[in-house]
Amino acid sequence: MNFKKIASSVLSGMMIFTSLAFYSSANADSASDEYFENLKRVSNWEKMETQTNIKTGFDANLDKDEKVSFGYDIELNSKFDRSKMSGDLNVKFTPKNDKTPVIPEFKLYFDDKDLYINKEFVSMVGSYIGIDKKFDRDFVKIELNEKDSKKLGLNSKYMKNYYENAPQLTEKMINFIKSIDLGIDLGLTKKSDNNYILTWDSDKIVDITNAYFKYIFSNFESFAKFYNDVLGIDVYEVYMDSGVKVSKEELENNMKEALEMWKKQVEPMMPVIKEVIKGSEISMEEAFGDDNYSAKINLNINIDVNKADKLFNSALSSTEKDNVSVGVVGKKADKNSEQNIKFLLQSDQMSKSSPDLEMKAPNSYDTFNYSEFMAEKQKQIEEELKKYEEEQKNAKQKGDDKYEISISPSKKILVKNEYGEKSETKIDCKVQNGVLYVKKSDLEEHILHDVLDEKDEYLPFKKIMEEREFEVVWNAKDHMVKATMK
Repeated sequence: MNFKKIASSVLSGMMIFTSLAFYSSANADSASDEYFENLKRVSNWEKMETQTNIKTGFDANLDKDEKVSFGYDIELNSKFDRSKMSGDLNVKFTPKNDKTPVIPEFKLYFDDKDLYINKEFVSMVGSYIGIDKKFDRDFVKIELNEKDSKKLGLNSKYMKNYYENAPQLTEKMINFIKSIDLGIDLGLTKKSDNNYILTWDSDKIVDITNAYFKYIFSNFESFAKFYNDVLGIDVYEVYMDSGVKVSKEELENNMKEALEMWKKQVEPMMPVIKEVIKGSEISMEEAFGDDNYSAKINLNINIDVNKADKLFNSALSSTEKDNVSVGVVGKKADKNSEQNIKFLLQSDQMSKSSPDLEMKAPNSYDTFNYSEFMAEKQKQIEEELKKYEEEQKNAKQKGDDKYEISISPSKKILVKNEYGEKSETKIDCKVQNGVLYVKKSDLEEHILHDVLDEKDEYLPFKKIMEEREFEVVWNAKDHMVKATMK
């Protein structure tokens, strides 16, 4: 089974996870029911404004010489008018330190047919995906064809349908979430009138995550129906549009196989995962007023890298690991060396109903046709792929279709033939008792492109390569050792 076929479905289902946090039909109570009644009321506000302050952080202590720390303070302000299906968003990123990459301010305005983004952000993204167009005005209007508009949800027909049927769709969405039964008490507590709190420790995080993924794998059809009925998204059509040719029956079988794989390979690791993230916590607090809503979220994930070694090694059979420990991150450390990774996310949100809210689209902007750009990019990719396939075909006809490595012990020269492309590199090697030894760093960098666990500075070339399914022979005519991938 190709696991990639199910990855997008699992990830897309994560949108349910946040709301699911507050409900389990197996343990339904008045607090849960009251919470969802409040949620329905807020979801049906006609116009609303939201201010959110977010703090993110990543800190890694890998060894005494290797420490990483970065993060952002994020200010997010948004407005939304459901009657016109329009909104704007403004996000400012303040780096935690000078090692944190600078991200320009992000400004966006959208309505049922148009999308505008500030030029600084478009230019930054464009530098990564190959957009070389220069923009002079403050905003860029992103032009989309009908297909891409539908993918992004900027489809006037869909948005009009959403507005006209919002209360019913909200009801359907909440009923679907309430129908999900993980068989676990998720711990929603009513703190006071219309104020709800939830706290999960590391054990609870692992148990709920495990139950949630098993539920998705077991109930994919109900998720697909939910997307179609409530969001107007045909999951199977999305797969076809993305180039994944899979039938409904095949997808269902893939989900069954994924469930079995999860039970056999992932679920047995849960006790170790609990130890690895011990001390982690998620807490949420929400308050509903007559015309306001607030939410505070605190996420702290602590990963003990030393304990994580146990997790990865438990996935290997004793013959595979051959009594060799698998390093997860960083260098091998002393037993008493503390190695850990910490993720932090704190969010403080305040929303309010704003009946008098007014918004206007930017009146000065450049245009960029995203659909045409992506179509041209796709054409280039197809041409490069065609060229590559032709090169591979020619290489095969010439007998150059394999990865070959030849070493001259006397000249200390490495000759590589990578599918028809030849290159020479000076390396450090020596011969002892008729055995060719190559310096470990040269093996890693120039030949295997991998990190080796062996401790010796020089390693036997024939042994190392044969362990990796290469055929190694001595060419007496050229005085070279040749290794060819089988």
